[in-house]
Amino acid sequence: MNLETYIEKIDAYHEGALTETERLAFESDLESDAELKAAYDLYLQGNEAIEWQIGESLREQMQVWAQEDQRSAAAPKAGKVVAFRQIRWAAAAAVVLLLVLVTAVSVLVARLLLPRCLVFPACSLRWFKIST
Repeated sequence: MNLETYIEKIDAYHEGALTETERLAFESDLESDAELKAAYDLYLQGNEAIEWQIGESLREQMQVWAQEDQRSAAAPKAGKVVAFRQIRWAAAAAVVLLLVLVTAVSVLVARLLLPRCLVFPACSLRWFKIST
């Protein structure tokens, strides 16, 4: 028996890819041809063995994942703990830096725009545009 000669037709039949007439002809050949019947039975046994092996592999992998999950849940987390004091000091430093920057920008704007407004009385500081 040579499975390779029948494999394409058997596979198409098993997958439901044959037309109605091809399916009926194949089923008729299955009943009359002992070699085709043996090849078809071998094909079914092979598929069952493959599906069983896939199922076993999947079960084994799921057990491994479950064990890893249990180990990781039981193990303490190794994350870094930051004290609230450090966060509070960092926030205070950020606020001070922001105030310094706002003050510096205000002084810079005042030094650049105010002298122009004193020379040109019609200038307006609104929206930092100089109008003539």
